Parts: sequence; C-alpha cells; structure tokens
Amino acid sequence: MKTQIPAPVLRSPDHLIAAIPFLLGFRPRASVVIVWIDSGTIALTQRVDWPAAGAGASLDSWASSVIHAARHVQAHGAVLLGYPGDPEQAFSTALTLPLSALSRVWTDSDCEVLDAILVLDDCWHCAETDDGTLAWSARAFDLQISAEVSDDFMYSGWSFMASREEVCAEFADPSRPPEVSVLELEQQAQARTFAQSAELEQWRDEVICRISTSLTTGTMPGAERAEFTVGLRDIRVRDAVLWHLAGELDANTALIALRGLVRGLPEGHRAPAATVAGICAWLTGDGVRASAAIEIALADEPEYGLALLVSTALLNGLPPRTWQSTMEQLSYDACRNGLG
Repeated sequence: MKTQIPAPVLRSPDHLIAAIPFLLGFRPRASVVIVWIDSGTIALTQRVDWPAAGAGASLDSWASSVIHAARHVQAHGAVLLGYPGDPEQAFSTALTLPLSALSRVWTDSDCEVLDAILVLDDCWHCAETDDGTLAWSARAFDLQISAEVSDDFMYSGWSFMASREEVCAEFADPSRPPEVSVLELEQQAQARTFAQSAELEQWRDEVICRISTSLTTGTMPGAERAEFTVGLRDIRVRDAVLWHLAGELDANTALIALRGLVRGLPEGHRAPAATVAGICAWLTGDGVRASAAIEIALADEPEYGLALLVSTALLNGLPPRTWQSTMEQLSYDACRNGLG
C-alpha cells in the first residue's frame, strides 16, 4: 500500500494535473475528478463519469449526489478537474458544464472549492468566477513540471494504465476465453452435496485452508480454481477467508492470486471471487482496482449483498481501515460459523 505521495503535487495546477493519472491508476477520460485536500495533503481523489450529453437541468442533482458521496471525507478544500470525453465540444455549453454545476451546488462552508480546472489534450483551462459563473482562461502545459512529477512518481514505484478499461481487464478480459468452464463449476457444485453436515464442515475447513495458502503464496493452481470458486460462493468459506485476509495475509500478494482467479472465470460466476478481490484491493489502498472488481461482481449479480455493501463504502470514500476495524471486532468462529 502506497502511503506517501512522492511529489509536491499541490504546488501548482501543473503539478496536480501531472499527478492525477498516478493517483487514479489510469489516465482519465470522460471523467470528473475531485481532489479533496486537508491540511496541505490529499485526503481523497474521487473520480466519477462525465455526465451524459443532454443532462441539462439534472446536472445540479448529479452534482449534489457526487458531493454527497464524499460527505465522510475530512477536508478543508477541494480542486475540481474535468476531463471531457469530447474536448472539442468542451465549451459549447459552458453554463451546463459539470464543473459549473458542482460549483453552483457547493454549499459546505467548511470545505471550499479551491480551483476548477478543465483539462484538454494540449492545455488546461482555469476557472474564473468574478460574476458568480465560470469563465475559462487557457494555460499551456508546463512540460518540464510534467516530466519532473512523472519521474518522481515512477522512481517511487508508482505507475498508471492508459485507461480504466485496462484496469478492468486485469479482472475480466473479454478478449480471452475463460480458463474455467461452466461445466467444471457445475460438477464442483454437484460434488459439494454432502449426505452429512459433518462432511460439509470438513470440506469447508479444507478449502478455507487451501484458499488461504494460495493467497499467501500469490498463486492460483489451475486444477483448484473451480473448487475455490464454488467455495467462495459458500458464505461460511468466504467470510472465513475474509477474516484471514484482514489479519495475517499480505493483501498485495493475495490480490495477485485473486485477480488471476477472477480473470479465468466465465460470466455469471464471478461475483463472490470478484467481491473478495475488490475487498483485497481496497485493503491495499487501491480504490481504482477495488471499484473495478466490485463493478465486475455487480455486473454478474446486481443483487450480490456483499458487493453492494463494499460498493457503497467505496462510493462514500471510506478508508480501508473501516473494513479492517469491522473484521477486528469479529472472531474467526463468528466468520466461520455465523454470528447466530
């Protein structure tokens, strides 16, 4: 988990713009980014999709929901950055731009909008608000600052991908056929029909142990992927694995194994494994990959309860410590056998 930002990203807009792809993990497009700042440090980097064309009067409602989602963030100021999907049309409807809407509905007197910046392909535009509306003043990128910030981040081990789609492809790549077939999963599920409850409990303990071993080593044996997938669909197995994950397991290593597991699964069978992968990414402090994994889980099963819970936490900007604190209050026995 990266806890230190390696460059003075708040020194100027050029510094901040150069740092955004590293902070998000990908180069944003058709996005609005809010950088929440507290005592000179970044408290949260929040990204949302650029509103659909023709949103019109609903932009204020959209802006209110974006701000409300980060209501738990402790910050004294925020910088708004817009990355329009079609830069050539960025100023065609200036009064309804998302940044204008955010500025209009911003009502928190304890947290002020420090700057509003529209980032295009070859320049950025700073907002000026003399008459209460946003007017835009163009600035050329300072290429020397961009290079220095990038060098600082890369030297410290940070990187980013070309797009959010590339991040999602780490968990579900539509260009690759699944490594686990639906038939294998069905056969594993049928094999888990036990005549006696003692046999079920023994299998649960065994698969919990083997999944935990895989997460410890960062490997996911191909021969066990189908059984592990079926195992994680069992709530008692899943919650016991999550207890280990929040405790003694290294989340960065575990994420390698979980990412490989989810990527190899067919559509319709990813939700439990993808949710565990999302929680794992959240624990490493990687909100981008956490959101991508949870999005995949909910695409497979829109009503999957744990994925909905984690999605809400991520949308509200809750830190990973929130999940860890919750798990610390539970015993292994409570996770393995249920609270009742």
